Amino acid sequence: MQQVRLWQVTPDQGLSEIPARPAGLEQRLESWLADDISVLDDDLIVIGKQVHTNYGGIIDLLCLDVPIVYYAVDIWQGGLHPDRGTKWNLATPMQWTWMVSLAAFILLFVLLMVLRYQQKKTEQDFRDLRDFQDYNPQV
Repeated sequence: MQQVRLWQVTPDQGLSEIPARPAGLEQRLESWLADDISVLDDDLIVIGKQVHTNYGGIIDLLCLDVPIVYYAVDIWQGGLHPDRGTKWNLATPMQWTWMVSLAAFILLFVLLMVLRYQQKKTEQDFRDLRDFQDYNPQV
């Protein structure tokens, strides 16, 4: 794994490397992120810490984004993914929110398609009417 190195600008406009040191325990990092989640994304809001799932897992930080998108932030000590599987199971309230959001999206999509069809049909009807009025047969 490649190590990340940090640098700082010195008063004489030079660069000096900031020595690497451990960030601390998982709880410390979780606390930092909970206090200022904007380091991950400016639109996130922390709505839960140490949230227990129905499948026996724990989500370190449960976050919400504006248009109701849930994010689960899991912090792994040492920075490496543990050998246990990746979390995919959502807690029951999140499952319902996801299903309602998906249903609302599909309903909105269908309504927009129906409106678009009606708009095209109305435009064609007006064209047909205009063509009919412009038609002057010679008797």
